[in-house]
Amino acid sequence: MDPALKARLRARLTPELAKSIGRAYELRLVGQDERVYLDLTGAADPMPAAAPAGKVCSVGFVEDDLQALLDGTTQLKTLFMATRFRVFGDVGDAMKLEALFKGT
Repeated sequence: MDPALKARLRARLTPELAKSIGRAYELRLVGQDERVYLDLTGAADPMPAAAPAGKVCSVGFVEDDLQALLDGTTQLKTLFMATRFRVFGDVGDAMKLEALFKGT
C-alpha cells in the first residue's frame, strides 16, 4: 500500500471510532501481496503489523477504491453493490467500516 495512503488511513483510526466499530479487519488490496490489519476493538495499536487475535473480518478492494473512499468520492455501499468491495466474512461486520470513511 502506498505509504501516504496508509498514513491517511491510520490518521482516521481514533479511539472513538474503535469503540463504535468494535471489530478487527484484514484489508486485502487486489494485485498486492500486502495485507493491512485494522484492530478496532480498543487495542493500543489500531493498525498492527500482524493479524489481531480473535475474529477478523477480511475485505478486499483495489487501492484506487480505498483512495476514493478516503477522498469521499464514493461510498462503501456503492462499491459493495458494484462487486468492487469483496467481503470474506460477515457482511454486517464489513459494512461497519463505513464509519471509517464518513466525514471526509
